[in-house]
Amino acid sequence: MAVVPVRIYGDPVAYKIRIVDANSVQIFEIDNIFPFGDGTSGNGLGTLAVCLTYAELRALSKDFDAVIVCGRATSADGGEGLFFRSPSVAPDNDGTILVRGGGSRYVRNYSGYIDPRWFGVVYGVAADQMAPLAA
Repeated sequence: MAVVPVRIYGDPVAYKIRIVDANSVQIFEIDNIFPFGDGTSGNGLGTLAVCLTYAELRALSKDFDAVIVCGRATSADGGEGLFFRSPSVAPDNDGTILVRGGGSRYVRNYSGYIDPRWFGVVYGVAADQMAPLAA
């Protein structure tokens, strides 16, 4: 498992986070992330983890305030996104809400349209896509 806990301290301005692989190939990038600190000092918003897949988020051994996921099943497969821990009791829908083994729910941060790849649709293949489309 390649879960990487991250704490970013800094001025209260928005940052850009770019995740790259060992060959410097970009996996994920997100803009306008505010500093994450210890959650108690007022310097930062809490804790942040980076996981490669949905399965790794679900297998986290502890809670984080936010989790960057680099892909649904593999890095950069269209499922990547930022998820925030939520008091929601909604079930895991395998795309916008992921439930960690300990019961905590993580809700995808997005606005606008839902991307079918979040739910497992694979573009450009002749396979039946009805189950992920129904999700």
